[in-house]
Amino acid sequence: MLKLIFSNFKITNNSIILATPMVLFMFITVLYASFIATHARTVNLALFSFLTLLVMVCGLLAGWFYMVKKTLQLNGRTFVYENDRINALKDLMLSLPKGVGRLFGSFLGFVTISMFVTVIFYYMTVDFIPPAKLQIVADYLYLPNYIAALLFLISSVLSFFGMLWIPEIVYCEKNAFLALKNSLIKTFKTFPRTLALYLFVYLINFVTHYSIQFFSTNPYVVFLLLVLYYYSILFIVILVFRYYEQYFLKNED
Repeated sequence: MLKLIFSNFKITNNSIILATPMVLFMFITVLYASFIATHARTVNLALFSFLTLLVMVCGLLAGWFYMVKKTLQLNGRTFVYENDRINALKDLMLSLPKGVGRLFGSFLGFVTISMFVTVIFYYMTVDFIPPAKLQIVADYLYLPNYIAALLFLISSVLSFFGMLWIPEIVYCEKNAFLALKNSLIKTFKTFPRTLALYLFVYLINFVTHYSIQFFSTNPYVVFLLLVLYYYSILFIVILVFRYYEQYFLKNED
């Protein structure tokens, strides 16, 4: 595991081309979501805007995660001629629309199931955890209220059990529901190792998120931390994909 983590810095640096579409996609999504929040003033317009956002997010996820897979495949190749390298880069850029075509339905299922499961878990746990205890968690994590704390706890648990879900979709099973089932089986079979990976990923997210909050009054430090934040997202995605390749794909060959 440690070898995988340390080698991931080099792989991430070699795959920095993935950062541009990732940042662009996040910017477009946040911009459109803000537009919906301020302009969708009727039920019909809000529903249409939400469906548009859903389709857009699913397409962006499908294209980008497929591009991650292709980028990792290129990292293992040695190019003798420069023309081969140029052609490989062209194929890599074309993998974005290919990913949308091949995996859009899968990620539509992924997003739909994710929202449904989150709502179910929210209503299952909201009556079992007293608001006073949740408020303690909210205060400790500098969250605005106990509802935010509840969502934080639910998302943390679901993130662990769904950590291998996207690699399963991209590499093995396009049916989102079957991919979820397969990823859960693989998570339980490798529970200690997968939990260790999740805790490492969680630590990275925790440090980057609260560092930005702590230095929020200094725009120069915030800018540097935002760059680090985007790098950490890319680092985590590549790490999880490589973990899946190493411990599941190779074992199946």
